[in-house]
Amino acid sequence: MLARPPSQLTIKDILSSVDEKIRLVDFGGDDSSAPPNPAVYGSRQLWRKLEATIDRTLTETTLEEICTVLGTERGEVKIPDFQVFI
Repeated sequence: MLARPPSQLTIKDILSSVDEKIRLVDFGGDDSSAPPNPAVYGSRQLWRKLEATIDRTLTETTLEEICTVLGTERGEVKIPDFQVFI
């Protein structure tokens, strides 16, 4: 999966390849039932929306975008020169 060019490799791909999940809040228990407190339920819905937005951003952002040197006219890509061991 990670053998693709930086322009085709999303940040979500990278996180998924190392089994990382992005969860802002762990609600614990069964998410299907609404808590008795409406404010808590509203808060959960807000955090779910935020998680969805972050997920979408990670899916839309490529490694190339992260590594592109800002301010260059040619839009050069500088890939960090380090090894990653998993």
